[in-house]
Amino acid sequence: MSRFLVVQKVCAAACLTLALPAAMTSGARAQDGGGVRIPEELVEAATEEGRLVWYESTVPAEADVVIDAFREKYPDIAVDYVSIGGSQRMARISQESMSGGPTADVSFDAAAAVMTLADQGFVEPGGWEGFGFDAASGEVPNDFMIRLDSIPYVTIYNRDLVPEEDVPQSYDDLLKDDYAGNWATWARPNGLINLLPAWGPEKTRDFVTELAATRPRLYRDHQAVSSAVAAGEVAMGHFIPYQSVRPLVERGAPVEVAFLTPSPIVSIYGYVPKFAEHPNAGKLFLVWLASPEGAAVFEQATGRGSPFKPATMLGQLMEGMETSAWNVEDELAQTGEITALEQEFARTLETQ
Repeated sequence: MSRFLVVQKVCAAACLTLALPAAMTSGARAQDGGGVRIPEELVEAATEEGRLVWYESTVPAEADVVIDAFREKYPDIAVDYVSIGGSQRMARISQESMSGGPTADVSFDAAAAVMTLADQGFVEPGGWEGFGFDAASGEVPNDFMIRLDSIPYVTIYNRDLVPEEDVPQSYDDLLKDDYAGNWATWARPNGLINLLPAWGPEKTRDFVTELAATRPRLYRDHQAVSSAVAAGEVAMGHFIPYQSVRPLVERGAPVEVAFLTPSPIVSIYGYVPKFAEHPNAGKLFLVWLASPEGAAVFEQATGRGSPFKPATMLGQLMEGMETSAWNVEDELAQTGEITALEQEFARTLETQ
């Protein structure tokens, strides 16, 4: 895997004023939450409930690996896994909660989605700081959610089509004409929007405009981009979630990864719905997943790690790397502006 440092391009222009948050760019490992304590009282309460219902979009075979490891440690807690996509998952939990439950005992989502449910009274406070997490680290931004994994967006390339000297080493390299029309990205610009914490709206907007001029091919989802690169339909894919590449590498596809910095990061949070039937089991599962042991198991099974957890492979790979990630309070406070910019960037990529 390649680790490249960015030579930042100074862009000019402006329009929308978006407050620039304190970006988490001091090095990935510095954000670790420290030791985790699992009280025996919680284990006893969860064991008494004896069951756990988990809603998530993890591939079922991968979820089974996580469940087996959890049950090896807590054998008296059965786990029912329901595989369901993000927007559908949120709608289902909301509908079940409006009916008074039951619903999932645990689920994962982005911060804005979790807080949308919390504002409706559908998320149970977790008391997360009581388990040894440091609130200042970003692991537990509030009492409704706990950070589980964080996804970096990367450049992927087909090594049969891209010689070593052409592998991008900076974001400036993405603007060159050499591979114009021969690269792809996700139609939803998640990776680009997560450059905002480091770059701000003006520089990011200018970069997106210049990038669109190189004629990207847009795909409906990031897996389709990765598959297109692996098949040689395009030479490169930019702003692709890191974990989508792992299955291709394991199958022997000629795909390599380049990290450009600042590396855009999006974090995923776990929470316990208000109308969970087994809230203690849900809480125990989340604390275990956030511990070094559980985080390592989850990454081995799913490819989803966190650059903010040094026990994970991704944390070791990205140690000290400059990142661009939202302070969750700023992200939540500016959801409207961020959404507007995401839609704007998507239109820019489509129309150029």
